[in-house]
Amino acid sequence: MRRKFFLLLGWVFCTYLSTVLFPTVDSFSLSNYLSALIFNPFNLLGAVVCFICGFLAFASLIKEFLEKVIITTGKHIRLRQIYLHRSEKIVMLSIILCLCLLLFIHVWVTLASLIMAMYYSIMDIKDKQEEQSYFDEL
Repeated sequence: MRRKFFLLLGWVFCTYLSTVLFPTVDSFSLSNYLSALIFNPFNLLGAVVCFICGFLAFASLIKEFLEKVIITTGKHIRLRQIYLHRSEKIVMLSIILCLCLLLFIHVWVTLASLIMAMYYSIMDIKDKQEEQSYFDEL
């Protein structure tokens, strides 16, 4: 429970910090955008590092939830009936509320974090399943 809570806080903090640190430009033109990136390289570096840490934390949360919900047997995927404890329900509700909050703050960064985290967690589960089936064959 603590791990999930700290992952949630890390995701929200890092995603918010990446939206704050990413250089903003008054008018969107390539020259203004490149000059903002050239003159503030550490802001861009900090934003990218925070974004990567945030989406990895969120991917870990999604992966834990998907491993609890999905049963994979061979090539068939089934959903299992799960019982969520009260603390897990609170974490899931907090994830939804934080996602809505971050969507109001900055839509594109939050959507990019959500899409990349979903993709990364699904690929990680798939790799884990293929690795397990490989060792089962031996």
